[in-house]
Amino acid sequence: MISVKDVVNYNPEEYKFKSREIPSDLLAILIYAYMQKVKDLGSDTTLYEIGYEVGRLVSPKSYEDVKKFFEANNIGYIEIKEKDNEEVEIKVKDCIFCRTQKSEEPMCDFEAGLIAGFLESIKNKKYFVKEMYCQAQGYDACVFIAKPLKK
Repeated sequence: MISVKDVVNYNPEEYKFKSREIPSDLLAILIYAYMQKVKDLGSDTTLYEIGYEVGRLVSPKSYEDVKKFFEANNIGYIEIKEKDNEEVEIKVKDCIFCRTQKSEEPMCDFEAGLIAGFLESIKNKKYFVKEMYCQAQGYDACVFIAKPLKK
């Protein structure tokens, strides 16, 4: 059985799961189906909150840790830019959750929450993250803007 610690500390060079791995495309479909069901129930916030808790649990210490986590878990390839006003722009290319989907609106609520949890861990302050553009809309990457919350 794979534990949360195995996923959090996953390093592709040092560790291989002993059980069979779930193909990333299958996992993406399963997660997408779950996300759609939650949205159908009118609960987008729940997906964000679940992602946020996962991000806090993973507890990265740097942007490099976040990049490694995304790549090691086949979530996508990210670019992170800090802006002058304390905002952070995050681009996710080859997003596992939406790269094969079509949507009129951004759909990566889970990832937005995940990024918020990651940023809180790294910067020791809370952020709200909103997806501005989504690969499922036809863009070449999912683009998120993170803004620090006022105390």
